[in-house]
Amino acid sequence: MSPSVLAEVRRVLHINPIESFYLNLGNDRANVTQECRIIPNITDTSALDFIYEGAKSEDDLPRTLIFVNKVLDSQLVWRRSQQILPTNLQQSVDYLNARRSSRSKKLVLKRFQDGQTRVLIVTEIGGMVRLHLVYWYQQQRTKEIIRGWTYRILLLPFNSVCRSL
Repeated sequence: MSPSVLAEVRRVLHINPIESFYLNLGNDRANVTQECRIIPNITDTSALDFIYEGAKSEDDLPRTLIFVNKVLDSQLVWRRSQQILPTNLQQSVDYLNARRSSRSKKLVLKRFQDGQTRVLIVTEIGGMVRLHLVYWYQQQRTKEIIRGWTYRILLLPFNSVCRSL
């Protein structure tokens, strides 16, 4: 956040700058876009349809991490993708949550890193994996830029979260 944006956020949210500090855990990589899409509720995941619409091949799907709150949310978002995507692209979307086995988690992460999985839906476990992904991004950055890989990271708060702010 720029200093002016940070000052505005502090003003709007009534955060005392003397009693708080700003910790930047953000993204400074040009090939990663962070985005926030508000969804009315978890049963209506149509806010994500834009990711899948018009996809005919894997290259049409952006490499995307979608962060959700709960295990069930990850499965519902994944199920929606399977309803929208053509059969040949359904294996390009996967989910990662705490209920998957250790072996399955490693396989899912490896498939995402290798580009076989284009869209990965993650829960809190993704936060733990995120550190590994950041390290991997840093190692692969030159290769990704050469390959033209870009990433999108989506955060999906419920409508009620925004109302409470």
